[in-house]
Amino acid sequence: MPVDLPVYSDESNPGEFGITYPADRLVPAEMVAYYQAVTELLNTYEQGSFNPVLDVVDGIVKSMRVVK
Repeated sequence: MPVDLPVYSDESNPGEFGITYPADRLVPAEMVAYYQAVTELLNTYEQGSFNPVLDVVDGIVKSMRVVK
């Protein structure tokens, strides 16, 4: 299920929220730093900021049963 929060940075949107997408994706240290910065930014948002709300997605997943 796709989850959306309009917070990102890529080649078409460099530097949004102070996070710059690495120009060279082949440099592992740059990608690690990018993913760490994005993770820290996402962790600052409340669950209700995401679409759909993460609590709703969590409830749907918890309600599922797998039967053989």
